[in-house]
Amino acid sequence: MKKNSNDFNWKVFFVTAIIAASFMLSAFIAQKQKHISQAAGDLLPKLTPWAGIGGCGAGGSGGGGAAAKWVGKGVTGGLVDVQILYSNSIGQNFFNYSLTPRFSMKPRWSTTVAVQMPILSKIGEVQPTTLYEPEYAITGGYGDLGLDVTQSFGMEGQYSFGLALTLPTGQYDIKRGSDAGKTILPTSLQKGTGLYNASLLLGFIKDTEKGIWLFDLTYSHPFNMKLFSQENEFMDKYFTKYKSYEDSAESDIQDRFYYTFKPYGENDLGGYTPPSVNLSVYYGYKEVEGWMHSWGITFNVPFGVAWVPNEVTPANESEMIYNPRKDPDHQAWSATLNYGVEVGDHKYPWFFALGLPIHDLAKSTYEQWDRPDWSDFFNQWTITVGVKSTMF
Repeated sequence: MKKNSNDFNWKVFFVTAIIAASFMLSAFIAQKQKHISQAAGDLLPKLTPWAGIGGCGAGGSGGGGAAAKWVGKGVTGGLVDVQILYSNSIGQNFFNYSLTPRFSMKPRWSTTVAVQMPILSKIGEVQPTTLYEPEYAITGGYGDLGLDVTQSFGMEGQYSFGLALTLPTGQYDIKRGSDAGKTILPTSLQKGTGLYNASLLLGFIKDTEKGIWLFDLTYSHPFNMKLFSQENEFMDKYFTKYKSYEDSAESDIQDRFYYTFKPYGENDLGGYTPPSVNLSVYYGYKEVEGWMHSWGITFNVPFGVAWVPNEVTPANESEMIYNPRKDPDHQAWSATLNYGVEVGDHKYPWFFALGLPIHDLAKSTYEQWDRPDWSDFFNQWTITVGVKSTMF
C-alpha cells in the first residue's frame, strides 16, 4: 500500500494548524489569568522552589520515554495528578503519533509513583531489500507500559533518585504482506520492543533568580525473561529445525532460545537493544508572567550496536531463517534540541514544545562516533502538546 505525498503534507498541515490554534487559545487563557491573586498561588505546596518541577518525575516526563520534558510550575495537590502528552514525530519517510497519559500520586510528601501507557500510530516506508518496491505501512495501538518511582531529597528537595520499569505490553512482531510472503516490519514501526527495560534516574535542580536549571542522568538496561515458561514462542512456532538445540551440549545456544532470564536485551525474534545512557540539561525562564519558557538538550549514547531480526518471511513459515543482523540505521550517538513553553493557570496548565533531532552519520563502522548527519538536520521534527490537571 503506497501513500501519496500530498496526503502526507496535508496531515502535517492539519496537525500544525491544530497546534497553532491551541497555542493561541492557551495564550488567551493565560492573559485572562494574569490578575489572579497571589494568595491563590501561595496555597500551592512549597516542597521545592518550584513545586511542579522534579528531576525524574514531577513536572517532567518521568521514567524517560516521553517526547519532551515538561518544564513549568505544573499542578499538584490532588490525590492523583494527570499529565497527557500528544506528540508528532515527522521525518522524510515517516510520521508517528503518540498519546501518553501519565497518572501519578504521592504516597509520601517526597515520593512519587506513576504509571503511563502510550497509545501509538505509526506510518513509515518499508523496503527490506532492493528486491522489494518501497511501500508505506501503518500500525497503531497501545505500546509498552511504563512504571516509575521517584524519591526527592535534600534541604529543598533539589535532588531526586528514580527507578523505572518498562513492560513488554506492545506488539513487536507485526507483519504485513500477502499469503505468498509476509514481511516483519522494521523496529521503528513496531508498537513495542518485546523486552523489559530497567532504568536508573538521577536528577538535580538549581533555582536561580530568574529561572531554574534541571539536570537529569538516566541509565537504561533492557533485558528479557519468561515469567511462566522457558519457551521461546516464536522459535517454537516457526523454527522447528532449531528445536534440536534444546538437547544440545552447547548450553549458551540453548539458553539463547529457551530461557528463564536474559540479562541482555535480545527479544524472541533476535532483535537486540543495547544498554544506553541519556543526559539532559534544561533551563526554564520564569520572568514572563503566565508563561514559562524553557530550552534544553538531550544526549543519548548506546553501549553497543543494535541488531534487527530477519524481516523477510517465505510463504512456508517453517522455512523461515533465523538471521538477525546489525541495524543499518544504528546511531552511535543522538541528541535533540528542545524548546518548550507552559501557559495557563496553576489548575490547568498547557505545554507546547518543539524538538529538533540530530545524530551521527551512520557508517559501516557502527561503534565509531562520526560527525553529525547534516543532510538529515531540519528534516526531522517533534511537536508536542500537553495538559495537566489533578483529580480528587
